[in-house]
Amino acid sequence: MLNFASLTLIEWLYIIIGALLLAVVILGLILYSKVRKHADPRKDLETQQSSFAEPLLNKQNEMFVSIPRNVTYTVGVNGQIKPGSYILRNAVDKEKDFNVRYNGLVTEFKNETKITLGEGDTICCVSDSMIVVADL
Repeated sequence: MLNFASLTLIEWLYIIIGALLLAVVILGLILYSKVRKHADPRKDLETQQSSFAEPLLNKQNEMFVSIPRNVTYTVGVNGQIKPGSYILRNAVDKEKDFNVRYNGLVTEFKNETKITLGEGDTICCVSDSMIVVADL
């Protein structure tokens, strides 16, 4: 057992320096965990790529398409939507988040979310109707 009364001044100095170093390391870890940003699973779906020169959503050359609830649209040359960069908007409520089945995975999107749809992708609105607008 350690007898604190018999420690010299140098030994007390080593104990104090060790305790201070331990406190600095713990404080650094706490601050690092608060500053570090957590990964967003929707980050893979959002892109900042430029859109097509003439975005075509369907065969009528419209700039937007309304997708009703539980109707699946395909993206591609023979699909209802052409590949490109788009903005997803909720058709029912302007501020409300909505669920979308994107390539079979249901994900919650915020209103005005930018997304890039590629060849062979599928998109279906699960919670409410949505509007897909070409990102110019």
